[in-house]
Amino acid sequence: MVMFISKKIFLLLAILVGSVALQYLLSRSKSKWLGLILPSISILISLVALLNMNYYMAVKNVLLQSTLVLTIFNIPTIVYVAIYVAGRDAVRKKLSAKEKMNIQDLD
Repeated sequence: MVMFISKKIFLLLAILVGSVALQYLLSRSKSKWLGLILPSISILISLVALLNMNYYMAVKNVLLQSTLVLTIFNIPTIVYVAIYVAGRDAVRKKLSAKEKMNIQDLD
């Protein structure tokens, strides 16, 4: 039983680390749209969870529980967007440095 739980935790951690690494690589690519794939998927998952929750719930406390579900399910979205912004800043700085070198070469 304990071995089964530790395998599940290891698998979840591997998926988490893999998705963060994938987001880092996609954010640092030349195309700015590739880095928005995982945040978009994460937002869609949170909306599906919200709609699914509201479908099976009574009307009582819907606003509080909807806010809680959106907050919890959008934590990965916030992390992915932060990685995206940092990655795009690095790409932008690298491209501007390359552009400055090209301008200096022309002079």
